[in-house]
Amino acid sequence: MSRSTELQRALDRYLGDPIAILCSVRRPVATRIGNPTRIGLIQPTAIGDLIIASGLIAHIRANFPVAQIHLLHGRSNRSALDLLEPGIIGHAFDFTKPIATLRSVRSLRLDVLVDLVPWSTITALICRFSGAPFTLGFSAPGRSRHFLFAHVAEYTANVHQSENFRALASFFGPMETYAYRLRSSFPRPDIRLPYDRLVVCHIHPGGSQARAKTWPANRWVALARSFCDAGYTVAFSGSPADGPAIDDIIAEIEHTGRECISLAGSLTMPQLCYVLQHSR
Repeated sequence: MSRSTELQRALDRYLGDPIAILCSVRRPVATRIGNPTRIGLIQPTAIGDLIIASGLIAHIRANFPVAQIHLLHGRSNRSALDLLEPGIIGHAFDFTKPIATLRSVRSLRLDVLVDLVPWSTITALICRFSGAPFTLGFSAPGRSRHFLFAHVAEYTANVHQSENFRALASFFGPMETYAYRLRSSFPRPDIRLPYDRLVVCHIHPGGSQARAKTWPANRWVALARSFCDAGYTVAFSGSPADGPAIDDIIAEIEHTGRECISLAGSLTMPQLCYVLQHSR
């Protein structure tokens, strides 16, 4: 499942809300969390949100150390699973096929299922009919998806996502500080890089507002030139699709004494983390 389009969001609002209201006739009964042995979390897209959710996952583990944690993810954020602490059981689903996904989710026999998505009706419906006794999700302003959960946390759009995940975490026990928890070490890539003078840049942001967050190429050129002239080597990270744009930027920068490297498509996500850990 890829990032949603504006059309998909509109369809979800105008079709999903009536469905949620119909389901409110038999709203899930709120239950105590008890001592769950199988806890599921739904995060169908967004690498960044899944990394932020690592703090929630760590909090759940601290409060229920013997419980299995099942992550229900999509294809687009599968790579982020390799950044989280070991022991999380991943399940890749195509959430655009909700019937097949629901059938598979029910077979997991989860005691707790948490929807990390703030607006989707599909993921909320999967929670509603998952068979999990304890379901938890966000109540989004102006939406009716809260009818589909046994327990609800209010979603706030003008705070950092970690604060919203902290609201979910409170259902599993008190939380003083929200802190991300990733693996402590990552594999070193088989590429020779001058880590002692390496600066890593990533020119293409993701998400539904990627275009608004994208910096003009000429500014990347100016920034990279200033680093190179100060004695640094600049490496540009990205996917294979980012390669041509990165090559164009490097062509504008490189000359004698300036060194730029394209890492587009040449690193796995864990290898990129190693580069980020060890770069200057």
